[in-house]
Order: sequence, then C-alpha cells, then structure tokens
Amino acid sequence: MGLLSNLLLPGRLRTGPTVLLPAKVKPDALLEAVQLADPTAAQDGEELLAAGTRIHAPLELTADLLRKLSIQDEDRLWAYRVVAERPLPMDYYDKFLAAGIAYRYGGWSLCEGSADDPAEDESRLAAVYVPEMPDQEELATLLRGLLRLPEPTTETDAETDAETDADAEAGIDAEAGTDAEVAELAGESSDEVAASADASDETAAEKTASEESAPEGAPPAATTADVAAPEAEASGESASGESASADGSAEDASDEAEDASEEGPSDEAASAESEQDDEDESDKSGLVQIQSGQTIVYTGADIQVTASYETRFPAVVAGLMPYATEVVRIAVRALEDGELDGDDLVLEPGKVALALGNALDGPVVDAWGFQILEVEDLLPARRV
Repeated sequence: MGLLSNLLLPGRLRTGPTVLLPAKVKPDALLEAVQLADPTAAQDGEELLAAGTRIHAPLELTADLLRKLSIQDEDRLWAYRVVAERPLPMDYYDKFLAAGIAYRYGGWSLCEGSADDPAEDESRLAAVYVPEMPDQEELATLLRGLLRLPEPTTETDAETDAETDADAEAGIDAEAGTDAEVAELAGESSDEVAASADASDETAAEKTASEESAPEGAPPAATTADVAAPEAEASGESASGESASADGSAEDASDEAEDASEEGPSDEAASAESEQDDEDESDKSGLVQIQSGQTIVYTGADIQVTASYETRFPAVVAGLMPYATEVVRIAVRALEDGELDGDDLVLEPGKVALALGNALDGPVVDAWGFQILEVEDLLPARRV
C-alpha cells in the first residue's frame, strides 16, 4: 500500500460504511452470510459483489491506525469497506449491509466517523414481506393465536346480558312495591270497619238505658249517640278525607318508588356499560388494533406488529418477488416499555414473524435486510 493510500485510508474508513471485525472471516463464510441479504451475491477475486455494492478485501488495522479512527480499546481489527457502485435497491442499503455483517460476526459498523454496535440497536426487529395486505380480521385472528390471546367478546352479547339483568331487577322492585301497597290498603280498611262496629254498639246501649229510665208520656231524651252523631259524621268525613289524602300520598309514593326502581337499575347498567367501554380494548380481546391511513398497528403481549405498504425493499425480497413494485411489510418488534428482556427481546418477535411468514407465505428478514430461516439467526454473535 502506497504512502498516499496510507494517508487517505483513515478518512475513507471513517466515512464508511466500514465493517470492523475482531477476526478475519473466511471468504466462503462471508459469502454465505452476504447471500442471506442478496441470493445473487458472488465473489469477484478477493472481493464480493452484492446488490449494487462491493465489499472490499479485509485490511488489518493496527493500534496506531485504530487510534486515528478514535478507537482506543482495541489493538487489532479487520476492516471491510462497503462501497456502493450502482443504484441501490433501497435507501442506505450499503449501511444496512455493513451493519448486518457486523451483527453476525460480533463487530462494529463505522460510518461518518461513528463506530456503532448493531447489537445495541433498539430498533431490532423481524419483518415479513407479502405481495398484498392481508385481511384485517384474518391477520388479527392469526395474531391472537400466535400471541395466545383470548378471543374478543361481541358488544351485542354484553349489552343483552346487561339489559336482561336490569329488567329482572326492575321487575323484582316493582313487585315488592305493589305488595306493600296492597298490604297497606288492607290494613286501613280493617281499622275503619272495627271503629264503625264499636260506635254502633255504644249507641244501641245508650238508647236502651234511656228508654227504661224515662217516665211514661215523656219525650225520649236525647242520647249521647244522637248528640254525637253529627260530630261522628263530621269526624268520619274528616277521617275519610284524611284517609283519602293518605291513600293518595301512599299511591304517589308507590308510583315514585316504581319509577325509581325502573330507572335506577337502567342508570346503573348504563353507567357500568360506559365504564366498560372506557376501559382498554385489550380487556375484551387482549389485542389492540389502530389504523392510520393504509398502516395498521396491532399491539398485544408486549409485541407490536405494524403492516404498511413499501415501494423500496431489501434485495432478498426483490429476488423472490421480481415483478413487484409495491409490497406489504409486516414488522414485528418488542415494545420498549414491555416486560420482555434479554434474548427474548428478539426471540419472541422472531417467533411471531416466522409463524406469520409460514402462514402468509412470505420471506422473513431482520432489521438490516438479511433473511431469517431460524429464530436463532436473530441473535447477535457473542464476543469472547
């Protein structure tokens, strides 16, 4: 390597994309990995050609050169420059290709002066590519089965059950109010009959005593009953008015109680239904579905699934769908605030993506466009 090349090399490597690996990879092994991103990738001497990019032969970087690249903790690394030579299948595909290689061999991706570890990328995901958008209900049903979520309950069944309970409670309250009213009226009638019988007996007794004590030819003396008769009639009329008033009040109160009993359970049922509607949709089925334009997002079991249309897609997808100008990308990833951690952050979404790929007959790729055949392919290489 000439002096000029040595002077320009750090700048070229820093601009990138450049793959920095802790060990030199055999050409055949590297080609096998690159063919996961582009099945048509091939060797060109010591270099590789894949999807409009050239992967240069590895260069050994010593500690002095690494310090010029602002890499302080390594004594020796192997650098693979990735250079775009013709239009790429998608934007920044050369960067994705470099990051995917680094991810599989425990290295770093150097681009624009920054050396990044793809294993620490929070946007890691698995995506399924299919020619057309699946039916929403079909996809939702498929996801519920894969995520082991319950089937949704229909709102009609819930409303019918609530109305039945409300009607039953209203009928019980109305029947109880009617029985109380009948018992009250029966008690008042028996009291009035008893009072009338007592008054008649007293009047007859007083009249008999008066006739026996009065002399012959004398006019019959006025009895207490005769004097009290008008008063009794007046008091009877007054009592009858009060009784009628009491009966009217009782009937009004009974009517109000019936109305309240009829309205009360309905209001409570309506309030309960309103609270149920305000709860998260996941309480019904465990799967939340949100649609924005032509993009559909499903969330459940700490996993998010996003289905959207794409006009530019990885080379491996273009190779399997050579005539497609637009495809559907179904991205599966773990929620950032979910309970999944460690390897499950990539393994659980990967299992769902592979199952979707089998069900929908579409290829599954990782975040950098490399095809996934087994869920373990999503795990990064372990550094020793």
